[in-house]
Amino acid sequence: MFDELERDLVNLISSISTDGSDDALSPDERDKAYQRSRGLDISIAQAPIETLLHYLDLGDKFNIVTRLKHKLPDAHAKYLASKRLALENAIPVRNAVMHGRPLTIGEYAQGFALASDLSRSPHYWPSLSRSLRQYNANPEAIRARSIEILDSHDIVETLNNLPMPDYDDTGFLPRAKLEAELRKKILSRHPVVTVLGDGGNGKTALTLQTLYGLLSDESHGFDGIVWVSAKSSTLTTNEIKRIENAITTSAGVFSKVAETFESEASDPLKSVKSLLESNKILLVIDNLETVLDKSIRDFISDIPGESKVLFTSRIPIGSDITVSVDGFTEKESLTFLRRVIEAYSVSSLKAAPDNVLLPYLKRLGGKPLLIKWFALSVLAGADPNAVVRNPETALRFCLENVFDSLDAHARKVLSIMAQLPRAVSLEVLRFVSDANVMDLERGIASLLMYTILQSKEVSTETVYELKPFARAYVSRVMNLRHDDVETLLSRFRSLEGVMQEETGASSNNRYDPRVYTVRNVSEALCVKNLRQAVYFALKGSFEAAKSIIEGAKVSNPSYFEVYRVEAFIHFEEKDYISASECYGRAIDIAHQVPQLRMFYAWFLVKAYNDYKSAAVEIEAALTEDESSPKLKLELARIKMFQMDFRGSLEVLNSICLPADRIEKMHTVVKDVEFNVHKRNLEYLSARGEGELIKSALLDWALFHENLDPRLIDDKMIESIKIMLTKIKGMYSRYSEIDAHRLFSAMNEIISYMEPKAEISSSQSNISNPLRGKMKLQGLKPAYGFLNVEGGGEIFIHQSACEPDCWDKLKAGRSCVFTTAMDPSGRVRVASAKLE
Repeated sequence: MFDELERDLVNLISSISTDGSDDALSPDERDKAYQRSRGLDISIAQAPIETLLHYLDLGDKFNIVTRLKHKLPDAHAKYLASKRLALENAIPVRNAVMHGRPLTIGEYAQGFALASDLSRSPHYWPSLSRSLRQYNANPEAIRARSIEILDSHDIVETLNNLPMPDYDDTGFLPRAKLEAELRKKILSRHPVVTVLGDGGNGKTALTLQTLYGLLSDESHGFDGIVWVSAKSSTLTTNEIKRIENAITTSAGVFSKVAETFESEASDPLKSVKSLLESNKILLVIDNLETVLDKSIRDFISDIPGESKVLFTSRIPIGSDITVSVDGFTEKESLTFLRRVIEAYSVSSLKAAPDNVLLPYLKRLGGKPLLIKWFALSVLAGADPNAVVRNPETALRFCLENVFDSLDAHARKVLSIMAQLPRAVSLEVLRFVSDANVMDLERGIASLLMYTILQSKEVSTETVYELKPFARAYVSRVMNLRHDDVETLLSRFRSLEGVMQEETGASSNNRYDPRVYTVRNVSEALCVKNLRQAVYFALKGSFEAAKSIIEGAKVSNPSYFEVYRVEAFIHFEEKDYISASECYGRAIDIAHQVPQLRMFYAWFLVKAYNDYKSAAVEIEAALTEDESSPKLKLELARIKMFQMDFRGSLEVLNSICLPADRIEKMHTVVKDVEFNVHKRNLEYLSARGEGELIKSALLDWALFHENLDPRLIDDKMIESIKIMLTKIKGMYSRYSEIDAHRLFSAMNEIISYMEPKAEISSSQSNISNPLRGKMKLQGLKPAYGFLNVEGGGEIFIHQSACEPDCWDKLKAGRSCVFTTAMDPSGRVRVASAKLE
């Protein structure tokens, strides 16, 4: 069409230059035409204008018309002026066509849009309009025509034998990121690059488009680009057709390359190496999978000189850098299919809306080759649904070379994954198959390398699944089955139960080292093994425990609990250096998990008595869980052992616990607070700090006076009894008033907790209410003792009273009450109301 467009311009210039009044061509234009016609018997002075115009490009011709516009009718001149921008924008497209370079789909669209627009004025563009009508009537007839490359006479390109691409009918759908990546790697220092992907994904097209782009800007630095295709078959609408005389061996590849420069090389491989060593050559071998053997592998292990080798292949080589080519995205697939439909006038699909075409494209895996195959099959009369329903021929064409190359490990994984309905992790594969995790890992690595599997990150784990086309090939062509499908599926169905069991356990106290954080089914399965490893470690079977850990590292390399348990195993072995390293790995993986910091702090204290480092870890944990009573309690304990008693008490006072009920944590906090006061007093006494001891005595006395008896356990009672003698000895040395106050408070607690008279069993029957009055001696704001009718006294807390009952009891009123046994075995008032 550009040929016809320029023919119309030449005819226009010739028609307005016949009067001889001035020269239509400038001296520069004549010289340019002459330079391009060198070698031909043409006299620049005598040559007719039509001949000279033949050697000028589109921009030159349009400039000449513009310069001679005064010779045109006003309407014609105005019309050409209105088309100036469109014609200037089309010049790069025209140059690509005339240089024999492949067009993109966008360039095709731009060229046809210009032609359609200009053909609306056929009296100005008769040749173009006629050709466009012929194309619309019979695209194949026009496509068979040949044109002369009009302005190639001055082009000096790098020596190459690049073929015309097989997308010349539709144009190349730009894949900018892949083109940029491939270009970058071709120009990198690495001598071997592979464009890797399934058959039909467009590897060859991408490679050709990139190479033509390199040729156009001449920035590559190669002396030559040599292309050899080892393609052995093509896909037709009915069958896989073998190519006659196709190259099928590495020897054939080397012979073909050698023939490019030397007609009869006695030693093709030697000739190729010599060529590559003497020149900077980019050797491109298309469809490597058909000829890959030891000779090729040996050859690419030592590429001579500055030359490079570029492969397109369905299977990886292993010593190269790769550009992975997947199928089109949904949007790209739809764009390409629409272009094929337009190029081949597939009338039955032209009016189909996107929602009708998209299911077909999904079944075709976004593969450019199969999209075109689908459209041409429909053009040949096939039903679209029948084409995609049973694409066995297409599957074989795209994948059979790849699957034939798989090793036993890969086939094992393939047979398992073909039975599973969704993406799964390595740990799930291990569980459902009961196979060796190392073998499964090798199989997965192989399938990923062959691009049969795809991986993705889901939440906190990596999962794998067969690509849709690969799954179809396995089920339709290979008919690959696992040895024991029912057992495999039974295990798979049990996964949900395993997950529920472990997440239920992990919802308990996360600061309990026996509890594991579980975020997905892989971790739930792993925890079962980790518990087994802990069991072995506690039994002293460290090698068995470590063996389990090594397997867990393979299947769950990013699960922090694996390294925490490994640290525990090393701790039990007394290998503290290794244990510390494992805690470090766990924290690196999950630095935001506060319990890890606490467990590490415990280790630092137990292994090294390193309270300073332990405090740093607990404080780091508090940045993630700032209100945790457990973390604050541990920090208070550590500060106590660091002799930072004031700091310890400040931390304890910041702990928020439920005020409406008593929990075990209330008792634990008060127990720690008791010990902080006790150790502070002992520490000061040993140092003889008189004034500070007075303050410590008073603080501890206040602690006892305000202590809720419900929070006192037998352990604290025993500690109080031991301390009484020590405190009595302080009467003479320090403040007698403060020491006596503390001594009295402690004695009062003992008397409360061990009352002189016990209530008889008949009196403590909850079904027989008792009567009593408040004992004023020792009465506290929230608790005290009742004098029971018939003798004895019993502990009562404000929370056991009905509304308003407590205040009136303190004022002397009598009450009726029931009793109950507390957790420590003492009888106390369970409920009380006024008489």
